Amino acid sequence: WMQKHCEPHYLHVALMDSLERIWGQNKRLAKQNSVDPGTGAYNRRSLLKIISSYSSLAERDGHHVANIMIGIENIDELYTTFDMKTADEVVQRFYNGIKPGIRVSDIIGRYDFSSFLVYLSKVHHQYLYEIAHRFAESTQSIHKAGFVLSVHIGGAYGPIRGETGQRIGPYLTRARDCLMRPRLSRTQRGVIE
Repeated sequence: WMQKHCEPHYLHVALMDSLERIWGQNKRLAKQNSVDPGTGAYNRRSLLKIISSYSSLAERDGHHVANIMIGIENIDELYTTFDMKTADEVVQRFYNGIKPGIRVSDIIGRYDFSSFLVYLSKVHHQYLYEIAHRFAESTQSIHKAGFVLSVHIGGAYGPIRGETGQRIGPYLTRARDCLMRPRLSRTQRGVIE
């Protein structure tokens, strides 16, 4: 089907160009599937997949883990007060304020519209309140045109047990319940069990 003989060099260059283009497109698509576009944090699907893998290691090694949820109580008000781009920037600053407070072995991602989840591996219970306090302090300076974020924290701590895929579920439920208690009581800023 080729009219004339083609130099092997030209075929190699064309093949390499095509492979580089496909590889770049694949990386962009993978990033779109795993990252929240507004913050650059892992999205819920990717976060839970990574946490599932980490929880298997924690169970094998007998370590206790913690899930800390950090929720923005007035996020709806934030998005109605400002345009989408400005509100996204505030939420991204919120995420960037939390991120330095976690270790390399920990994971943070956007759990849902109003909250972020931090998975802490190999952690001791006595340090959880200090960690949660650090998260709360790091976000207190984030405000925009007089609008201040209202943040609540909930967390669950313990050893990992159970079937693959079911290990982390009870901790997520407990962390979510602990996050809701301060929101409902209006007196506490955080609850960790």
